[in-house]
Amino acid sequence: ENADTMDHVQPRSRGGRTEWLNAVAAHASCNERKGNRTPSEAGMPLLWQPWVPTRAELVIDT
Repeated sequence: ENADTMDHVQPRSRGGRTEWLNAVAAHASCNERKGNRTPSEAGMPLLWQPWVPTRAELVIDT
């Protein structure tokens, strides 16, 4: 199953910004379950830490 939403690690409602280091891919059900909490508060540790991608990582092969 693929992640189909973008989640804010630090929720926007709590000051989190939409930027690379605060954004992760998430299943809609997991995103909804996490709600207005951080991953640690929700007991849902991140599988990967967010990172700023390189230019090469942003290239999509079409």
